[in-house]
Amino acid sequence: MRTKLTALIGLMAATAMSGGPAASYAEPIAKTTYSTTLMQTGPLPSGGAYTGTLELTLSPAGIASGWYIPDFQTTFVPVVGGLEHGKLWLDIGRAGQVKISATVDGKGRLVGSALEPTPVPWAPGGPGFPVTFDFVASPKSL
Repeated sequence: MRTKLTALIGLMAATAMSGGPAASYAEPIAKTTYSTTLMQTGPLPSGGAYTGTLELTLSPAGIASGWYIPDFQTTFVPVVGGLEHGKLWLDIGRAGQVKISATVDGKGRLVGSALEPTPVPWAPGGPGFPVTFDFVASPKSL
């Protein structure tokens, strides 16, 4: 799985840089399902994790699309993103409520960080702070 995803990212980068044929941009090259974990790191760490499933399709042009399904819910949340400078970036939610930046590790996992940019006030009328997370998405075995 790691080799497949690493080759996919390399192919997407080469295609994006070469300006490949227009017909290839519409064709998805890989669809992968991941088990995800988001662990809050700031402004204060959390004691638990947010888990879910990420269904992600990557095109040769480096365009990512799919769905995020939180565990214990039946909500399908849209995901869009892309490959830029060797990093995969994802916006989860209709207005990009969660922004993810990740790379592929040696086990084929997407590993990085996530940001919930809407400030969360910690006291009534007080300043708000964006919430940050560690992000890991492991490919599911079929």
